[in-house]
Amino acid sequence: MSDREESAPPISRTTPPSGVHLRTGHHSPHTPIEERVAAAFFPCTQPSDEEYTDSEEKALFDPAMDAKPTSCEVSADGGQTFSGKADALPAFLMHVRLKELMDSDLRDQAIKCAYAANQLRRPAQDWFVRTATAQPQLLQRWSALEAALV
Repeated sequence: MSDREESAPPISRTTPPSGVHLRTGHHSPHTPIEERVAAAFFPCTQPSDEEYTDSEEKALFDPAMDAKPTSCEVSADGGQTFSGKADALPAFLMHVRLKELMDSDLRDQAIKCAYAANQLRRPAQDWFVRTATAQPQLLQRWSALEAALV
């Protein structure tokens, strides 16, 4: 063996046949695929000062970024009225459904029908008085009243 062969550094998996070592972060077709994939999934980056670390120091938080409490309360006190306009019907029916979820008394079908009837305004109120006289189930079953309104 010659002196040159004995002093040559061992060839690593990242050393191409040319013998030129690659700089970190740069890959060539000679870099093994598993190293290229690992570099893509685990880049050699350092966390910034702004990132939270597991050190003993407390992370600094910007109070402006904190979540602000907001009221998500649905008010059913005043109630949604319905006068018979077709475009207002979906909002009225949704109000009655939400009121039922918030008020356990409205889970009773007759009470729910009475509540909805109480929220009707003219001309829907006049229609209900005429129709409920002929169809008493409108006062007993919500599904019947809802179907009649639709």
